[in-house]
Parts: sequence; structure tokens; C-alpha cells
Amino acid sequence: MSRINAPLVVFNRGRISKLGLARVDLDRTRLSAEIQTNFVPRTLGSMMLRPGTEYIGTINNSSTAIFIPFVKSNQDTALIELTAAMRVWIPSTAVAAGLDVLTRDGSTSVITGGTFTSTSLAGWTDSDESGGVSEWFTGNYMSLVGTRYARAIRRQTVTSSAGTHGLKTVVNRGRVTFKVGSSAAGDDYFSEAVLRPGIYSFAIASTGNFFIELSGNTEYRSLVESVAIESSGDMSLDSTWASSDLSLLRWDQSNDVIFVAAFDYPQKRIERYSTDSWGMAEYDPQDGPFRVPNQTNKRLTPSALSGDITLASDQPLFNSGHVGSLFRITSIGQSVAVTPAGTDQWSDPIRVSGVDETRIFDILIGSTFDATMRVQRSVGEVGSWVNVSGLSWTSTIDTAHDDGLDNQIIFYRIGVGSTFVSGAEATLTYASGGIVGVAKINAVSASTESSARVLSNLGSTQATETWEEGDWSILRGFPSANAFHEGRLWHAGKGKVWGSVSDAFEAFDPDTEGDAGGDHGEEHLGKGRPEDYCPAAQP
Repeated sequence: MSRINAPLVVFNRGRISKLGLARVDLDRTRLSAEIQTNFVPRTLGSMMLRPGTEYIGTINNSSTAIFIPFVKSNQDTALIELTAAMRVWIPSTAVAAGLDVLTRDGSTSVITGGTFTSTSLAGWTDSDESGGVSEWFTGNYMSLVGTRYARAIRRQTVTSSAGTHGLKTVVNRGRVTFKVGSSAAGDDYFSEAVLRPGIYSFAIASTGNFFIELSGNTEYRSLVESVAIESSGDMSLDSTWASSDLSLLRWDQSNDVIFVAAFDYPQKRIERYSTDSWGMAEYDPQDGPFRVPNQTNKRLTPSALSGDITLASDQPLFNSGHVGSLFRITSIGQSVAVTPAGTDQWSDPIRVSGVDETRIFDILIGSTFDATMRVQRSVGEVGSWVNVSGLSWTSTIDTAHDDGLDNQIIFYRIGVGSTFVSGAEATLTYASGGIVGVAKINAVSASTESSARVLSNLGSTQATETWEEGDWSILRGFPSANAFHEGRLWHAGKGKVWGSVSDAFEAFDPDTEGDAGGDHGEEHLGKGRPEDYCPAAQP
């Protein structure tokens, strides 16, 4: 074959492998270069020197970093810098098209008792509603325990001059409602927001003194770790990723939240509340996803139906890797209870079906009270509640009831209507059926015992073999990537994918009906990196 000196015309095709230079039969080869450094090809055929770079600023501690773009609209953007901490770069007010690190001004204001070392929660005013309890908790936390109808509340008045103050808040567990106003219970400086476990930095622009309110209505302990005025300097929030793992991060954004996943790390939420108020919180679903139902004869026994409980197993089951794991427990029989602290307060419902004696349920009010306790029912589905004739009491009662409505599905609840002075625990117990509840492990004390908080009320304190363990935990691992698709947040990893309920990106309720229901990782995928099947999540 004769030697050919093929002309190379332009370089607008960019670089080509040395192995492809001999393909002179292809027109494209003459438009490519083997080496092209510091040049940029143009579509029209010419080539230009690459543009120069510009110094914008210094990365935190000059560390290894990764940047995540925040784009809510063309005019509403930021750049998230992740190292051992999180900083936020926002559009500069001094330089056109420039960026500045979000900073905090110095403040002489002080939060009294913001680290909760005082067992009396000194500096914080007790404003609990009836039934709510706020108190100090072991480990120097503010504990907030409420009910479905009442909140535990603590407030503090902060002496301040006019200006913008950085307020850093750390939530350890649960759901804490936070707001700041110019008056007690007001939220004109910072609108009421429910905070997940995480660390937050809020900018509070006040005209003088301001009022902080922390509250909770979870029946388990929601724990606040600290509240403090930030010193002057860069706004910085601690992150959880090692510098060597930053390249593993995968993310996707919905409005003011960026959902972040990484191999072997729990998922996170980067939240924006305003241009200068940000948070990094746990991605904390309350209803899944779950593994396959228990296939063993191990039985779980909860110590109570709600609140903070002990979860016991009759055989070794728990280890330290279960901390943070969900357990979905289906009871044997149904038991619901309520302790009213005001008017129009009711228990969860029981579902009664069948015929004859299989419809009988028990009613118990064992302590004295000053109210009219009554039972209500709803036919076919929960919602249309009416009083049941003959089932109302003003003193203690221990009885059974047979409604005689054979072959009908009736829901019953117990509680207080409009007549109330003081209450007592009232319980309905039905031997048939079951109630599905969810608990989350707080700590493991032995292979057969753990402490947990109830996220949705359980149905019995009897032992049951019908339970499912959460699919995500330190023991089971976490997804490696996430991405939005068709209105759901999808997670990938461990050879599975999981999809949230439509438009509810932390919901995986397996009982959600229709196409909106969550996908619980039943589809197993081939081996490979998660980004292979979650390409939209790649950086």
C-alpha cells in the first residue's frame, strides 16, 4: 500500500486517538488533532486559545472541594461549596457576574442557655400547651414531647439592637417547629418552619429585641441540641462527607431542596429558606422503604403503643447498625388509646368486621375524670363520625360492646366531645384484625432489646411475628445516587431502585394505592455503579 500524506485542514472536531489517525478515508480525521492543549475548537472551523481563568475566592481552608449548583430560576441561583463544611456562594452585590461567600455580621446578642447545660432550661420560658411537656433531657438536650392536639413550647426573648443576626440551630432528633418574631409567638422575622434532624443557619433581620420559639407535637421526644448567635465570618455548616468521598456525591434539586446521596453515607437534604438562610438536614422518611416481611419465627414486642418505647425480640436480632433503622410492625389484634387534655380529642380508630361474637370489642376507662367520654363510629371508611347511642360515660367503665352490625365494616374511636374539665386514659381493644405502625430505633442495649420512638402508632403490646425491617440503615447500607423522574424521587444502589410516592419525596407508604404509590426496591438490577442507571444524578 502506498504512503499517503493526508492534509489536515482544521481542528474543529477536537482531539482524536492516535489509533485513529490512519483512518484517512474518513473526512472527519482531517478535521481532528492528536494533541490539542489550551485551544478550543469552534464549530465554524477555526480554533481559539482557551479563555483565561479568574480568581473568584479561596475554597474553605484550601481543601478538596466539590461544588453543587443551586438553580431555582435564572435570577435565583447560588453555588454550594462542600468540603469538611458547607459554605454558600451567592451573586455579588459589588462585582457584576461575581460571587461572594455568604457571611455573617458580628452581633452582641446572646442566647441564654443555648447549649442546655442547665437542667432547668434556664433562659427558656415554659409555654407548654395542656398535654405538652418541654424539659431538659440527658445529654444536654431540650426535649419536646407533645400530642396530636397539643404542643410542647419553649420561648426566649433575645435582647438585640437593629440589624441582621446569624442564628445557628442544631436539631438532634424528631421534628421541631421553629420561628422568630418581634413578639412572643410571632413569626414576622422568620416564618414558622418544621426542622428535621440537622444543622441550620438562619439570618434574622430584626428592628430590636426578638423572640425565639421552639415547639414540638410529636408524642416521642424531639431533641434540640443547641441554639446560638453566630460570630462574624463565613456562614459554615458541618458536613458529613470525607474529602476523599466527595467525588461520590450525586444530587438532584426540587425547588429549595437539593437531595444528596453518596455511597455508604445516609442521604442528606440541603435546604434554602432564603438567600441567606440555609440548612443541612437528614433525609428522614417516616414510612419506608422496607425489606421483605419477616420470614423467621422471631417475635417483636413493643412496650407501648406510642411515644418512646422499648422494642424487645424473643431471639437475638438487634445490633448497633440498627440505630436509625425503621421497623414496620403489624399487631395481633387492635388496641387504641387516648388521654384527652381538652375538648374534641379522640383516639385512632379500630376496624370491626365479621359476625356475631367476632364483633365484640372492649372499652376501658380506668381512672377518674371530669368529662363526658363517648364512642363514635364511621361506616365503611374513616371520616363520617357519629356518636354511638348508649356509649357515653362520666365515670370509670370496663365493659364490652357488640354492635350487631353483621358483615359490615365499621370504624370506632373513643374520646371527648364538647364537655371536658379533666381527662383519663380511655382504651378500645378488639381481638381481631391488626394495626400497622412504624418505629425507629434510637439505641441498641442488647441483641434482644432496643429503645425506639414510634412514628405512627402501633396496635398492640403483644408479641408479633409480622414485621418488616427498613431497607436503609448503617447495617443494610444506603443508596448511592438519586434523581427525579416523572414526579418521584428515585434512589439507586445495592442493586435496587426505590421510588418515592408521587410529589411526596420522603414518602414510601406501601399502602398508597394507584400509580402514585412508592416503589420499594423489588426490582433488582445488574451489578454496576449507580450512575449507570441514574445518569441524571451525575455531577
